[in-house]
Amino acid sequence: MGMSFEYLPNYCEYFEQFLGIDSNSAPLRCAKCLREKENYIAAGLAFISGFTSPKISIADTKEAFLAQKPAFQKMYVEIIKKTGRQIGIHLGEPATPQVLSENLIKSLYEIWKGLDSPEFQEFKDILENADSPFGDMLLTRLENTLLQNLFQVLDKSERAILKGALDSPSLSANFFKEFRAMPKHSNLLKDVRRMLDEYDPKVREAQELDKQKRMQAIRTQQIQEQNKAKQHQQMLRRNRGR
Repeated sequence: MGMSFEYLPNYCEYFEQFLGIDSNSAPLRCAKCLREKENYIAAGLAFISGFTSPKISIADTKEAFLAQKPAFQKMYVEIIKKTGRQIGIHLGEPATPQVLSENLIKSLYEIWKGLDSPEFQEFKDILENADSPFGDMLLTRLENTLLQNLFQVLDKSERAILKGALDSPSLSANFFKEFRAMPKHSNLLKDVRRMLDEYDPKVREAQELDKQKRMQAIRTQQIQEQNKAKQHQQMLRRNRGR
């Protein structure tokens, strides 16, 4: 069964970690904020309660998590805390510790593969160098993390549109403004995909204009070089005529 990589919607920007929810579906403060020692069982259950993916069974995931050894529970919590990935028992899967372990390993592999890819590194470079409409504050830590996470689950054509939008001085400012205004909830991926559909013709137009500018610059340079060559030849002929 394919992995589901939707992300938790709540994030603590100060301590840079995703958050679980309480029994009232309100975001829980993280242990660092409360200055408490991490209770990994309580934290794990709170993260799982906050899962929004329709592909994951919350009850089965909690059952499999509680059946795990403490070392796994700690690792599970730390991974979700830092990545925000919703890793659990998918609908139709056995609610066993083994299946949860396998799904965690698959997720870790996808994280490693994504972070190690040249395409992802190129995207990070574009993201870091994109023009910002907010001065020095390009994106909040949460928004930066979410955008990088989203990039890893987009398909090839969507990634191309996203990179094109961020790489265009005429589009990046508006893109960041619209992305920051989006509610950071479970529909974020769907919202971003809809926005990318709208940006597709804009990116194509911007890339065509950029191509024309480059071609014009090349033609101008060629004309200048030709003129210099003509001037040089004229100078040589004048020198020979003396």
